[in-house]
Parts: sequence; C-alpha cells; structure tokens
Amino acid sequence: MKNVLLVRSSTSPTRVLKEASSLASSGYSVSILYWNRDNNRSYSEEYDGITINYFGFKAPYGRPSLIAYMFVWWLHELMFLLKHPYDIVHACDFDTLVPAIVSKMLKHNKVVYDIFDFYSEALPSSIPSFVRKLVKRTELFCIQFTDATILVDESRLVQIKGAKVKKLEIIMNCPIDISADEFLIEESNIFTIFYGGTIAKDRGLGQLLNAIRDKDDICFIVAGTGPDLSTFEPMFSSMKNVLFIDWVDYKKYLNLTLEADAIFAYYDPVIPNNRLASSNKLFEAMMCAKPIIVNEETTMSELVQKTDCGVVIPYNDTSKLRNTLFYLKDNRSSCLKLGKNGREAFEMKYNWSIMEQRLLQLYEKM
Repeated sequence: MKNVLLVRSSTSPTRVLKEASSLASSGYSVSILYWNRDNNRSYSEEYDGITINYFGFKAPYGRPSLIAYMFVWWLHELMFLLKHPYDIVHACDFDTLVPAIVSKMLKHNKVVYDIFDFYSEALPSSIPSFVRKLVKRTELFCIQFTDATILVDESRLVQIKGAKVKKLEIIMNCPIDISADEFLIEESNIFTIFYGGTIAKDRGLGQLLNAIRDKDDICFIVAGTGPDLSTFEPMFSSMKNVLFIDWVDYKKYLNLTLEADAIFAYYDPVIPNNRLASSNKLFEAMMCAKPIIVNEETTMSELVQKTDCGVVIPYNDTSKLRNTLFYLKDNRSSCLKLGKNGREAFEMKYNWSIMEQRLLQLYEKM
C-alpha cells in the first residue's frame, strides 16, 4: 500500500478532499497536511479513513506580507515530510512545492504537482512585476523535478509553456454527483441569485449590486469571505434584497446552489488567472441544473456557450446584466432549459467520476 500526502497551504478542502477520497477508496493510504491560517491551533483529525493534519500558524491571505509567514510554513512542511514515510507527495500549488522537491531529493519519494492557480498570476496586484517574473521562472523551473503535473483546464497549458513536464493530466474542478431528486426545488415568486466564494472587487459583485438595486422581486444571496469583505459588507447590509451569510460549509453551499434560480460567477478578465479560471461554481451549477451568469473573455464563458447552460455578458456592462436578470426572472422556462442543458453536459462529460479515473490512471503511470 502506497502512502500519499496531499499538501495545501490553506484549509480550503473541496478539491483536496475529493482527490484524497478517490485515492483512499482505491487502496492508497492517504493523509492531508493543511496550513490553518485562521488561528495558531495545530491538531489532527480523521475523516473517512483519511488523516488530516492542521498546522496552526495565523497568517493573512492575498497580502504581500504573506512572504514572511511562508518560510515558517515551508519549514514546517519539510520537517513533516522528513518525519513521515510518504511514497508520494501531492503538492497543491507552488506554495507547497519547494519542500516537496527537497523531500524528494533526500528521501526519493514521488511528487505530483497539482496547479490550482498559476502562482505568479495569483499574486496581489501590489507585487512588482520583476518579482512576478522571478516567481514564474522559479515555478516553471521546479516543475522538471516533479513526476507528474495536473492542470484544472486545458486552457492553462499556456501558463506552463516551456516547463519540462514528465507526465501531464487535466483534472477539472467537477463535483461529486448528488441525487437527481435533490435538484427538484419548488419555484418561488422571488428570483434568487446565489454567489458563493471569494469576496473581492474582481468578482463583479459591485456590478450585480447595482443591477438589482431597489428590485424587491430579486434576491441576492452571498456566502464567503475574502480580502474585500470590509468594503462590501456595508453595501450588503444596506440593501434589503441582499442576504450575506459569511462562510458556509460545502453541504450548505450546495443547498444554497440548489435553492437558487441562477448562479453568479464573474471574473475580471484583466487578471490572467481569472481569464483561465475553471471554477467549481460552473460545474456545481451544471450538476444542480441551474443556469449560470458569467462574463466574456474567460474560459468559463466559452464552456457556457458550448453547452448552452447559462448567459454570457460583458464584464463592465451593468445595463446588460440588469436586463438579463429581468429576462431570466420573467422567463422561468428559459432558466429551466439552460439548467437542463447544464445537467446533461455534467452527466456526459463534466463529473467527478470521469476526473477520478484520470487521477487514478495518472498515479498508476507513476
């Protein structure tokens, strides 16, 4: 039995837990190492036969000051890897990769590099361009020391151009299917839009708030946290048709998706990682048979148009967004049709059963 450790520099579990559960159910002995940035509490717990270890070291998200905390995290990760006998280290994003490579050199374990977001293009905008270029070159250089690389979408191949990749697999952010009975929700007189995720200025939240202002028959439900929460929270609380419920667990998140009439997923295309985003929201909307509202110039918009599972709007066109929302509200049959198209695409191509097979085949090749 091969021992596998998945490493993630946050406690965001959705993709990590899916991969861990798939490996565990296929005979691997699986553990997870998370960086708990919310407080200084370190602990371990068991989840469906998977040991989850939390390194408690409070640190910010998306701030330049994070670099000072990163070296402490890397040192802890390296010590953890050297202490335990893992055959395969599954490093999620560049901020877990360097200790995994050092461990490989010392202990000759395998390394799988799972790129959720290309790191240099996910750095805060305040980071100087020369630093971004240095980080990019370092990440591409490090890939040659890994045994396999995973991308979340084919569109991201351009980001690792020039890297020496030994084995490559595309494993999209598709969810594990839920019962078909669960997405049959009764229709309401209030048209509900749901957004769950990072609260940030580049997610189109300001445009949506302006589009639904003073519309009593449209309700916007927001769940999440992020770097711009302090900016948006007063706006949320000032509008009667907006409900902000902070961070929720994944089960509650899916319930909110099921209960909504439409899902909102804007990503400012000026940011490279946003243009290439392969968001969980899209595939979860498909799974739940809900239409999704996305913006142009993104990989998601191409997939939405291809599968006809939602609507695509220019990022900064609030007027068109408002008119589209009114149309969907007044034409529920169109919502049902778009949702049905998404569900069919999910069942045929964009579900975790297919992605799980890709993951297991990649591990077998190693």
